[in-house]
Amino acid sequence: MSGVKIVPSPTTHPADPDERVIDATGRRAVSATRTTGLAKPWIARVFSRCGVFDKADQAFRLAALPAGYAYRLASPRLLAIGVVVSKSAGGMTPKDVEKYVHAAGAGWVLKGLGSLDSIQAGKGGVASVQWSAGPAAPLRVGDASLARDSLSAQGLCSGISDAISLVRNSGHADRWPDREREQLKRHLAFLANAMERSRFRAEKPWAEYPRFLERASGLPRSLGGAGAGHRRLRYRHPQPEAPAELSGAPSRIEAW
Repeated sequence: MSGVKIVPSPTTHPADPDERVIDATGRRAVSATRTTGLAKPWIARVFSRCGVFDKADQAFRLAALPAGYAYRLASPRLLAIGVVVSKSAGGMTPKDVEKYVHAAGAGWVLKGLGSLDSIQAGKGGVASVQWSAGPAAPLRVGDASLARDSLSAQGLCSGISDAISLVRNSGHADRWPDREREQLKRHLAFLANAMERSRFRAEKPWAEYPRFLERASGLPRSLGGAGAGHRRLRYRHPQPEAPAELSGAPSRIEAW
């Protein structure tokens, strides 16, 4: 790739006045002087299965749990289950995870999969929000700048958007901090609203997370939303221009 250098660490790379150094080191954010996140982060456990999945199987499913949430998504050939719980919930075996999801009334997320210990377990990791601060250069992008919470995120799309923005505005690097602040403010507001809508908002992990957001970012305690007992089940059907075979198949199902 002409004009692009990949270096082990931007802190060890001698800066050239005509070069732009970008920190794309993910949550490590090696150029940051400070990162902010939950003391007990929410951790994702991921399970996947190959197969043939119809449009009903491909509907995105999302359900709140007492200490986190579970989601399900699929392509025509691959289905994935993610179970995100507070680190304080402790380590759970696949069988424990399955029992936990069912006990929370979210067994429908796992419907038709069989036992979780019979399907492939993938590499999980921290799923809760983290953001960084540091010098103006290098420019931190993607998770190195803002690692979004999976509950209110399109992390891959956001990372690509960062890269496109850097190219389009190559002569305006001074605007990058403003973009970072706006992205952070918007994401934390969406996240706080999602937390407030959960029917498990009175549970300790759900209560601690918004308090952390309030302390760390200055967000107001209440950003609107439903009360603790609120539960919703929402179906979003495909757009009218979708192929005929999609008709009637929900693209998203939530119990929140």
